[in-house]
Amino acid sequence: GPLSVGTHTISVRITTFPNCITCKIPLEPVRVWNYSITIYVAAASCTGTTPSNATLCSGDSTGLSTSVARTVVNSCTAATKCEYTCNTGYVKSGSVCVIQPSLPTVVNPTATSITTTGATLGANVTSDGGASLIERGTCWGTTTDPTTNCIAEGGLTTGVFTHVRTAMAPGTIIYYRGYARNSVGTGYSPSGSFTTSNLSPSATISGDGCAIGLGNNTCDDVITWNIRNALTANPNIYNSTTFTQYPAVSDLVNHTTTVSLDFGQNIIQARDDLNPLASITLDAVCVTGTFWDGGMCGELPQITINTIPDIIRSGKTSEVNIEAVSNYDLTCNIYGSQAIPQTIYYKSVNDIFTDHITGSVPNVMPISTRELKSDQVITVICSVDIDPSVTVTEESRIEVIGNPMEV
Repeated sequence: GPLSVGTHTISVRITTFPNCITCKIPLEPVRVWNYSITIYVAAASCTGTTPSNATLCSGDSTGLSTSVARTVVNSCTAATKCEYTCNTGYVKSGSVCVIQPSLPTVVNPTATSITTTGATLGANVTSDGGASLIERGTCWGTTTDPTTNCIAEGGLTTGVFTHVRTAMAPGTIIYYRGYARNSVGTGYSPSGSFTTSNLSPSATISGDGCAIGLGNNTCDDVITWNIRNALTANPNIYNSTTFTQYPAVSDLVNHTTTVSLDFGQNIIQARDDLNPLASITLDAVCVTGTFWDGGMCGELPQITINTIPDIIRSGKTSEVNIEAVSNYDLTCNIYGSQAIPQTIYYKSVNDIFTDHITGSVPNVMPISTRELKSDQVITVICSVDIDPSVTVTEESRIEVIGNPMEV
């Protein structure tokens, strides 16, 4: 019958008889052998190498009727088959257990070479999670832990990587982080942040200047300006000559502002708070027929010359009447007639002329010429005492004809 597991001793006796096929009587044995045999009956068991990182299914190594090879399965079955399942953290891969893949590990986000619209972003992939990387790259946005604007850098290995990112708004806080993706999913680094650079402020300004009317000391000019990318909340137009500030805005549109100009040169600036971005020099001049008297644009003096007579015989003299209408004191010089006197003075307060010969006379000064032998052009040049550069010139012609005896 079947032997149980263990060691068994079996005694065997072998007897030989003569070789007689036709004999009718019992024969005596020729020889007898006695033997003792020891037999070991082994138990059935699981065979083969025990899988690493695996656990034998409960009861799978007991009650075997025959030996069975060890195998790795996803889950235990009811039959006794020497089955093993992978330990926690491992998964079946063929006939072995391997580490279960996880999300990639990404650390140390970096941002360098920051500009007005972008930066060089990067991170460090320290582990692929046990599965090949599908992609790695960076994400950015305007809130922390961004999952938008994600672009692959191109590499598929662990390690440090960087790439240039663009399309950001100037002067904006940007949040960013690195990422890596494998068959399990996407792993992210912590978030970092930086602020993109502001666009450099700039401005344009233009104008024509203006003319100050009679009796006034200022005039208005309409200037065109544009201020862009101001860094402060106080863009303005400023007349640095009169220390007058006008409100402005920062945008991409041309604007106009009416500014008041003092007589002379006015420096008009487009500013970002106190920082001049552009400037122009505009002139305010007196209208034609007036001049700057130091306080306003005053009327130019009017000079009239009458010669009586204006046709004379050779050797005769003529009287030159010089009349002035002026709000300002004048100094007048007479040329071309050898007139006496050659310099006269007009006083606006009393409306009189004076000289060193005849003294004071009403506003019409009579001047006698010397004896003339030929035609003469009488020229009177009057300068304004408060500004000698302002002059008024008037001319008159005296015709000289021959005497009858000279014909």
